[in-house]
Amino acid sequence: TPVMVNWTTGARALRHSLDTLGVATVVTARALVAKLGASGIDLAGIEDTFLFVEDLMASIRPAEKLRAAVTSRVSWAALERAAPPETAVILFTSGSESLPKAVPLTHGNLLANIADILKMGQLEERDITVGLLPPFHSFGLTTTVLLSWCLGLRTVFHPNPTESGRGHGGGQCGV
Repeated sequence: TPVMVNWTTGARALRHSLDTLGVATVVTARALVAKLGASGIDLAGIEDTFLFVEDLMASIRPAEKLRAAVTSRVSWAALERAAPPETAVILFTSGSESLPKAVPLTHGNLLANIADILKMGQLEERDITVGLLPPFHSFGLTTTVLLSWCLGLRTVFHPNPTESGRGHGGGQCGV
């Protein structure tokens, strides 16, 4: 079950969030960790949990990549046998009252939210969504990740939605 880590809450809240669920590994990217560190985000105390996607990708042999690519295109048998867990993802509150609290969302929760969004207006395959909220935010995850995947929409992400326009490129979206 994916656990979306909110890195804006600080080192104490991050450690609490990981410990609450017994998370041993955080999949991340070196560029993100460097950017957060340069922005003053304290990741002390959790860096021992990092698994960098760059290292993971380097460890996958070309034959494994080819097999996975072919399997993903021709075999739906695994999906027919799949029994996903009730919980689709776990998010955390911001911890504004104290420490962050874990919030499990089911597949039904997420699909209901997507259905409600679709009631607001029609989206077509040629449409492009703009991702302003991070995926650790419930609306960011639902609208700019899951909705886009379900509908096959392209998404343009703002490089860091926690940065305001002042001193960070005038608030322009990065592509």
